[in-house]
Amino acid sequence: MAILNRASAALDAACLSASAERSIIDAFRMRETEGYEAGNEALRRWLQRPGSQPGHLITMAAEFPKAHAAIRRGLEILL
Repeated sequence: MAILNRASAALDAACLSASAERSIIDAFRMRETEGYEAGNEALRRWLQRPGSQPGHLITMAAEFPKAHAAIRRGLEILL
């Protein structure tokens, strides 16, 4: 168990940030089945976190056309 805890603690901030960004993208991609509010709420909370980088999120979202435009609109509203 201690080895697992050390391995979890060793994750760097970039990895965690990318995971959060990908989760936001997925929430927007699945908004038709999971609800529109989930993506907006995730985006709003993520923007409140220190170190969030909206430009990096948009760059990542460009790989997912279904989510890109919605994320861009959400950022325009929230920023």
